[in-house]
Amino acid sequence: MSQPRRGRRQVSQKSSLPLVFGIGAVILVLVVVGVILLNRGNGEVEKVTVAEGTTAPSTTGVVQELPDEGQQHVADGTKVEYKQNPPTSGSHWAGPAQWGLYQTNPPEDERIVHNMEHGGVIIWFKPSTTSAAENEQLVKLFTALSAEQYRTILVSRENMDTKIALTAWNHRQLLDSVDETAIRAFFDEYILKGPECVNMRCPQ
Repeated sequence: MSQPRRGRRQVSQKSSLPLVFGIGAVILVLVVVGVILLNRGNGEVEKVTVAEGTTAPSTTGVVQELPDEGQQHVADGTKVEYKQNPPTSGSHWAGPAQWGLYQTNPPEDERIVHNMEHGGVIIWFKPSTTSAAENEQLVKLFTALSAEQYRTILVSRENMDTKIALTAWNHRQLLDSVDETAIRAFFDEYILKGPECVNMRCPQ
């Protein structure tokens, strides 16, 4: 009489295995989803490639990979028409701008493009839309970033559609707020990656 009972217990244990594996699979999916959401919260954003010959949309919060407009040197004073605003590549003057902070009197685009060729990250802000507190926040963040790697410029630019724009060679991200997480993520991703950089070693 006892042997049939043992057989029933064994069947019961075997039948519970699919349920255990199913619960494990659900937990694994939940963990993966949690990691993805956590990464998004840490400043990882969607990246999109803008096709050659098309206009980049003014989409905020997305890193745009933009077509290369070349990197030819032209004589200082020569006006260059860039397809993107702010520019991310193209012909430029032989002398780059000094790395640093430009809350007023920003350098010409033709100089700043040269800075991006040398692996720089540019943080542009629209003065008419940023408050005093936001300006202070930007300066504090810029100071911290430039202490890590000096190839950084914080510069005012009234002629753009968004409050903040981040640019590096062939890449741009537009922001409608001073999002420190997004700014740092962009900086970490693209600093020292200009076309003249080799193994993150760039010209001065």
